[in-house]
Amino acid sequence: MMMVKTSMRRSVLVFLLLLVRLRSATALSSLTRGRREAVCLLSLCPAVAAAAQELTGAKLFERNCAVCHAGGGNLIDRSKSLDRAALDENGYDRQAIELIIAQGRNAMPGFGCAEGSDACGKALDAQDIQAVADYVEVQADNAWPP
Repeated sequence: MMMVKTSMRRSVLVFLLLLVRLRSATALSSLTRGRREAVCLLSLCPAVAAAAQELTGAKLFERNCAVCHAGGGNLIDRSKSLDRAALDENGYDRQAIELIIAQGRNAMPGFGCAEGSDACGKALDAQDIQAVADYVEVQADNAWPP
């Protein structure tokens, strides 16, 4: 039963993310009136935007970070895990987390685009970095639940 609820919640979040991303006038004009109103209401809803941001952050974290930081751990240096106590002890506030994601630190590579660079390859843009940082903070505050 719990699996169904989680799966359904994730499906709803994906659907809402798609609705929030429908911004262009042409996309909105092709929708029926009821759907257009739903898109307009959803794009104004901070809770939906936060859920979409967390879902995006989770996917980006899984793709780019989980190899070394699965479950909030740190395979290279266990004292620098991503749990709340370690983040606080090491002085990693929100700005520091975003900077480390973008530029890297020690053995960790940076994932951000260089300032003024047109070619980022697989790097994360500023919005992606914020999404990953949001995800890390939410998970750290919730003790990295499985």
